[in-house]
Amino acid sequence: MRLTQHTMRQSLLPIAIFFALGTTLLSAWWINLANRIEATRIKTEITTRQISTRLEDFFATRMRVLDMFRMEWLTSGPMEHERFVHRSLQIQDQFPGLQAVNWIDADGIIRWVVPLLENQAALNHNLHQNPHAGVREAIVKASLSREIAVTPPIKLVQGGMGVTCYFPLVRGTNTEGFINGVFGINTIVTACLTADVIHHYQIEIHFGQLNVYSQGRPSNAQVETTGATSPFKVGEETWELTLVPRPGAKAGAPTPLDFAVLSLALLLALALALLVRASFAQQDKLIASEMKYRLLFRHANDGVLVIDNGQLVDCNDKALDLFGKAREDMIGLPPFLFSPDQQPTGESSFESAGNHLSQVEHGDAKVFEWLYSRPDGSNFYAELSLNTFEHHDSIYTLALIRDVTQKKDSEKALRESEEKYRLLIENAHDAIFIVQDGVIKFPNPMTQKMTGYAQHELESLDILDLVHSDDRKFVATKYYKQIHGKKAHGTYSFRIHHLNQDILWVELSTVRVVWDNQPATLNFVRDITQQKDLEVRLLEAQKLEAVGTLAGGVAHDFNNLLMGIQGNATLLIRELGSGHPVIERIQDIESLVQSGSNLTRQLLGFARGGSYEVVSMSVNDLVERTADVFGRTRKEISIHADYAAELWSVEGDQSQLERVLLNIFVNAWQAMPSGGQIYISTKNCQLDLSFCQPFEMVPGRYVKISIRDTGIGMDPTTRNRVFEPFFTNKYQRRGTGLGLASAYGIVRAHNGIINVESTLGQGAVFHIYLPATTKPAAMSHHVEEQIQRGHGRILVVDDELEVLQVTANMLLMLGYEVVAIQGGHQAIEYFEQDHEAIEMVMIDMIMPDMNGFELFDQLVKIKPGIRIILSSGYSMHEQARKLMDRGCLGFIQKPYRLETLSTKVRQAFEAEINAV
Repeated sequence: MRLTQHTMRQSLLPIAIFFALGTTLLSAWWINLANRIEATRIKTEITTRQISTRLEDFFATRMRVLDMFRMEWLTSGPMEHERFVHRSLQIQDQFPGLQAVNWIDADGIIRWVVPLLENQAALNHNLHQNPHAGVREAIVKASLSREIAVTPPIKLVQGGMGVTCYFPLVRGTNTEGFINGVFGINTIVTACLTADVIHHYQIEIHFGQLNVYSQGRPSNAQVETTGATSPFKVGEETWELTLVPRPGAKAGAPTPLDFAVLSLALLLALALALLVRASFAQQDKLIASEMKYRLLFRHANDGVLVIDNGQLVDCNDKALDLFGKAREDMIGLPPFLFSPDQQPTGESSFESAGNHLSQVEHGDAKVFEWLYSRPDGSNFYAELSLNTFEHHDSIYTLALIRDVTQKKDSEKALRESEEKYRLLIENAHDAIFIVQDGVIKFPNPMTQKMTGYAQHELESLDILDLVHSDDRKFVATKYYKQIHGKKAHGTYSFRIHHLNQDILWVELSTVRVVWDNQPATLNFVRDITQQKDLEVRLLEAQKLEAVGTLAGGVAHDFNNLLMGIQGNATLLIRELGSGHPVIERIQDIESLVQSGSNLTRQLLGFARGGSYEVVSMSVNDLVERTADVFGRTRKEISIHADYAAELWSVEGDQSQLERVLLNIFVNAWQAMPSGGQIYISTKNCQLDLSFCQPFEMVPGRYVKISIRDTGIGMDPTTRNRVFEPFFTNKYQRRGTGLGLASAYGIVRAHNGIINVESTLGQGAVFHIYLPATTKPAAMSHHVEEQIQRGHGRILVVDDELEVLQVTANMLLMLGYEVVAIQGGHQAIEYFEQDHEAIEMVMIDMIMPDMNGFELFDQLVKIKPGIRIILSSGYSMHEQARKLMDRGCLGFIQKPYRLETLSTKVRQAFEAEINAV
């Protein structure tokens, strides 16, 4: 019985040991398999997170690069096609993964594609007609918001699935178009997923319920067991990446070798049950720990260095890739040898590395940036994390290295871009600022200069307080409409107050924006005060020009009437004799005619009808002589003179310029009813184009005459109209109202300009600018006119019958033979037949059928050297002066007296002539 029991024990003991050891081995085998599956799941999760981070960084980096490309476009101005292609290819070379970079015009049409061959199908495609709603919504969003817009996954025009982004180019208030980045899903996978990942994993990328990309179709059970899912951002949208290990050993599934080992272990289980059980249990733990360590260490996405006593004892494959070295070339060396001699901070790499390692060995974890170098001489920036860990009773230093060169380059490019925009804003000649809630924010220096307020003052000041009260309602209405979205942008002009009370005209260009998540306006303001002043001056000059033309025509016709009266009065006096009882009345008529003639002379002066006798003269002598004459008649006025030495000479008619000065002196006297002071000064000056252009003057050398009085001054209305003919005010009730108008016309006829500065109650200053000449000043003389008789046959041509008749009678009285013909064509017909008998021709300059210029040409063609005198109701103008230069022997202005006519005709007969 006992033997049987012992045998049974002995029989059952191996069986018990076998079953016990077998059960243990089977349990160990299962645990090993579960650990492998868990390790695979951990590795898959890490790899999934790394790849999703890489995908998110992939999109973020390239979108920043495209945004920088947009900033470059806006900074340097519109790009030509060749430059666009060149820059796009550079970007694609430096940042792989972009399938295309396109240029889209403001209408949403793709105009340029790079590269062209692979993306030609997209050329001239209208995105507003794209069948995918996401594309249409994105281009509309980019147009309206003027911000970057990204589509969801779409079917690309070039083929395949992908995603596109649109970067609007906004210059001022206009959207010039969009830079379009195209990312094909296959291109993205190629750029971000290594061949090892693609080979060992089934991959799916999802956007919501949409399967964007897949290699293999893992089941839900596979995902839950060994797979992993990680989200990543594309623009503002969230995508998901799913990885599942492919079937095989690396997926954690049992292999035939596992079963062979299990079988062998079971055969040995009878003898080594307890030993195998203990050995296998320990081995399982070691294998699981080693597997986890190796998976994390070897396949980490960051470089990993293990350091002991300042020397490298191990590193992973990523570290070898970062440093460009083989493992045997790194193990055993101090890590600082992989760095340049100095860090960017100027510290020695040797000393700095020693300090960091010493601090870590004392228990302080460290995270900092470090510059490493490669054997080829290139450097890269790394984010370095140092910590310690214990292994087999030894303390090691663990260094995690992440390459942040691309991040540093992007940050540098971003800083440079921000610096460029800061320089543009701070050095802009326009005021640039944000207006939100009616308050100025973020003003540039020009805003402070234009308003006179400091930045902190502007940021607490209502924007409408700067606007002129007359324009405040207009500006407020515009701002209200814009801020409430009724108008996106606008440009208009108004007035503002500077801190020193100056009023400035400004032109505002404004666009509605979002600032700190609230509606606001971005404003560009340009000072156009000088432009407005030039416009006013030009309008005034044009108005006076038009009035002058009318005044000249009236004066010309009136002079013809006066000529008839003057001539007939002269003839009556000669015919009746000095003792006739009506002679005095006729002489009164002559006096009235002279008064009327003086009036028309002032009108012609305003009309710039020309000067009479142009000579080179000294301005100082002219001003001093005129001031002395005026001063002797106005004792209550004190005159103070400051004449410049070596003053340039000017060319002009002395009597007319004297009239200009006297008119200004009289105006000053009338503005000082109780007496006062007149200050006169002369100087040489150079006038530039900006001053001369509104007055149609030629820039160059001018002589300036300034006449200032201490009178009552003028209000703005009077000042703006002071040169208009017949304009007067309550302080100027004497005279015709033509004095200053005539002065204006005479100065303009001398190719100069006259203007006035005045403030009510502070007197007035008249400035006269006359062109300088290099000719020396001539001496002036005056000859008393007397009646000079003569003989010869004279042809008189005029369109006014009354003038023609009276002129003919006056010449007959002087002893000449006269042929009087009305009109130029009739005169030519007569002259062709009887030109041999005609010794002189007196022609009117202004006739409806043929003017004096044309008649002169015809006459000298028929008879070269014929003596010709010009007559006109205008004073001598440009055409008359040209005829004088071409051989015309005299000019006589209507109405003229018998003495003047006799002198001009006699001088013409006595003058030497040359054939023209």
